[in-house]
Amino acid sequence: MSALAVAGANSSLAPSLRLFASVPQNFIAHAVSERGCEPLLRRGEVAICTDQEFLYPEDGGWYLIEYSNGTNHRGRERRTRVIVQTYQTQSQVDGQTRWWARRPSESRPGTFNMSDGPYDDLNHLAEKIVGRVVGIHAPDRVDSDPSDQELWEMLRDSPWPYPTPFLPRRSDRRAA
Repeated sequence: MSALAVAGANSSLAPSLRLFASVPQNFIAHAVSERGCEPLLRRGEVAICTDQEFLYPEDGGWYLIEYSNGTNHRGRERRTRVIVQTYQTQSQVDGQTRWWARRPSESRPGTFNMSDGPYDDLNHLAEKIVGRVVGIHAPDRVDSDPSDQELWEMLRDSPWPYPTPFLPRRSDRRAA
């Protein structure tokens, strides 16, 4: 069953998310701590994301992104993970494609949405992506997980070919 049907969200604004009874191997559980993904993902729910580094975004895709927030007074790096929706725009000045990341929820009266970007270099945005949001951990609402074939489809590397130059995955760079 799709979480989209459960939430009653508009399919043009949100991805179709699967309900998971457990967190499969090669996937990440991420606790949703803010209202930036409503109505599809509510605060307190657990999003299931693929565990894929350097995943190139698609326009309108939902991704788990890790930001570096500098260092604290002890010199330790602070990192934050949030769910964002990526989108692209064409510059009217030079015609270049620019990428942006923002919270996926619709703006409510009295609020505004801020975007992170523009990213002129798609590799810079790809470095921040931890994985693609594919489902909701809801063991109380579903009895079984998606089939192995469906999980394999969720783990496919990218919905479109890598831009040039190809940016290798971290595991490939460690081996070199």
